[in-house]
Amino acid sequence: MTDILFPHLFRELNMAVFEHLPNGAFKLATPSPLWLDKAFAETPKTGQYTLDEAFPFLEDVIRQARGAWKAGAHASVVFGPFAATVNDDDLLIRATAMTIETRQVLILERLLGAADTRPMLQKAREHLLANEDLVRKVEPLHAPAAAIEQAATALGNGASGHEQQSAISAVQSASAKLQSLLSDLPKPPARKRR
Repeated sequence: MTDILFPHLFRELNMAVFEHLPNGAFKLATPSPLWLDKAFAETPKTGQYTLDEAFPFLEDVIRQARGAWKAGAHASVVFGPFAATVNDDDLLIRATAMTIETRQVLILERLLGAADTRPMLQKAREHLLANEDLVRKVEPLHAPAAAIEQAATALGNGASGHEQQSAISAVQSASAKLQSLLSDLPKPPARKRR
């Protein structure tokens, strides 16, 4: 039962397990998951795969994996997640290289759902850009607000007639500038009446 169960379990989990052979080639040890079907060419006589030729994104992974394989039993290294193009699809992949007994193994796993953080990162980037835009729009509000404060202080300190008129003119000018800048800002949502 387990001879049948585990290979198909890897397929359903979007994982492919490859054994790294002494000649440098890779042999698929589990059924190919759907996302990998037809993505690499099988050598008909041996069933061996040249992964780094089929998937150039694995070249660096395989180079670093050799270090874990040389370390022997219980050594492993995890790569990713990283984006890769497979069959013209942009996928999120995690690779794990390990040695099981004396066998060198490379596991490729397609990450889906909550494990695929790209939509969340895109949303965070959009929020960051919106926040930067808002900060850029709010920054010019400080000068007119300071001018109003200064003019109000002058009026409050009992400025004379000419000084009063000058302070009132400064308040009106700064207020007009402030209103103009505020009109460019996003409007707050309407409050619901209870």
